[in-house]
Amino acid sequence: MSPTPQDPANADELRRRMASIRRQLPGDVERIVIGARRAVDWRRYVAEHPWTATAVAALLGYWVIPKRPRVIQPSADELIKLAKKHQLTVQPQTVAQRQPGFVDTAVSMMGNMLFRAGVAYASQQFGKIVGQSTAASSEPQTLTGVEAT
Repeated sequence: MSPTPQDPANADELRRRMASIRRQLPGDVERIVIGARRAVDWRRYVAEHPWTATAVAALLGYWVIPKRPRVIQPSADELIKLAKKHQLTVQPQTVAQRQPGFVDTAVSMMGNMLFRAGVAYASQQFGKIVGQSTAASSEPQTLTGVEAT
């Protein structure tokens, strides 16, 4: 005789299996979540494969940084032909501004530090003056020549 769905023994076995699956399910989900987090964590890949990560970073940097523009220097005849053919207009070049060098940056940083130190010193002295005047005005006034009874 084959077990039927209405068989009480078969139903009890099915309930036990379902309860067992329900107990195991949170642990399985937790393992899946941990595995997914590890799979998308870039720090793990860098720690496990530092040379590959360095190569990928170098290739990405090479790909992202734009190439230098190629400067052509046509002759006067070629410029005349281009101007007639394509109605080329020439705009004067603006003078490139000089980029600050190491010394300029160092001097600027030192000036900034000196300015901040001066402001801090001035505010400290101002605080002392205001503190002294506040302390002097808050001292209790005593009458001279009057005895306390």
